[in-house]
Amino acid sequence: MSTTKYIQLRKVIQFHEVTREELKEWTEYEFFRIHKESDEEWVPEEELAQVERVIRLHKDLGVNNPGIDIILRLTHKLEELQKRQPE
Repeated sequence: MSTTKYIQLRKVIQFHEVTREELKEWTEYEFFRIHKESDEEWVPEEELAQVERVIRLHKDLGVNNPGIDIILRLTHKLEELQKRQPE
């Protein structure tokens, strides 16, 4: 592995009480990446906030995957616009 820090996927599953299938489905939507090495799957630490955001949208608010996709895209665009905005 590189210098990037990773968190075991199974720990994310246990802590957030989600299924491996849900996480895999969200990676198919490209909401975040899962790194596989040997027999273990890992979430890059820098993507953990995104993973948690997706989980909250799905579990707490009941947003479906297409809705999550729209929310994440709009949030990203807003963040980009705010970066360009002079203070």
